[in-house]
Amino acid sequence: MNANTLPHAVDTLFEQADWLDPVADTLSQGVAKAFEAGGSFGEATEDLLHGRPIGHPLHPVLVEIPVGAWMTVGVMDTLELLGVQGLEKGTNAVLAIGLVGAGGAVVTGWTDWHETKGVAKRIGVTHGLLNEVAGLVYGASLLARLKGRRRLGQALAYGGLALIGVSAYLGGHLVYKHGIGVGGPMD
Repeated sequence: MNANTLPHAVDTLFEQADWLDPVADTLSQGVAKAFEAGGSFGEATEDLLHGRPIGHPLHPVLVEIPVGAWMTVGVMDTLELLGVQGLEKGTNAVLAIGLVGAGGAVVTGWTDWHETKGVAKRIGVTHGLLNEVAGLVYGASLLARLKGRRRLGQALAYGGLALIGVSAYLGGHLVYKHGIGVGGPMD
């Protein structure tokens, strides 16, 4: 692999980002403790959120809902800015679907991430926190739209789209460069 590639640069950046460790450690310990506190129910819940009953990680399935919805919002907002009328209610509905769908993506993502180590743990916490911020930005976008501040809502949604774009790259990097979530067949 060429040392000048973007994946190499990302790893180099995160290798030096030890300031992320306290945040990552606190969050991963919190996730682990939540499952442990649930006893056998917590263990079953963790298995479900990992996707073990379906034999496939659940996070990549559920992440399609918010990403697909929010990309659609970007297209609909662009069409509206180009003069297409009558999209407001539909765009609001799709944005809301993304927000609801993000809940499943978030809990499965943190579940898959909480046992990672090293650079992957740092990349993963950044990926997760970017998604959390994006969700807040999209929530603010919906509120702005519902209060009649459509252009502000659109601007916020474009910002959210940029955040999920960066986050999606990091998520893909975790899978394809670090092998997170591809550890072989699930029992």
